[in-house]
Amino acid sequence: MALLEKLEKEISNLEVIKLSQEIETLNKKLEKLKREYEKLMEQKSFTDLSKFRVLLKDNKPCPLCGSLTHCWDKRKYENSARNFDKKQLEVLTKKH
Repeated sequence: MALLEKLEKEISNLEVIKLSQEIETLNKKLEKLKREYEKLMEQKSFTDLSKFRVLLKDNKPCPLCGSLTHCWDKRKYENSARNFDKKQLEVLTKKH
């Protein structure tokens, strides 16, 4: 009987170790996903704010900050929006 109890305890300990390892692996994946999400949200914020650039008029205050000077290149804005869409698609379709 003592041998059976010892084996059951060892099996239980091995299961706990295995589950602990799985939890650690899942936590690492979760942290990676959180970092990717934060990057996407930063890029989305940039893209969302960048959409206001179409409202900028020479010698008129910026609707967001009030600045009268607007130094931006429309091509860079369009490229950054396209790149954001590509990155977002990559993250959404990437298997984790």
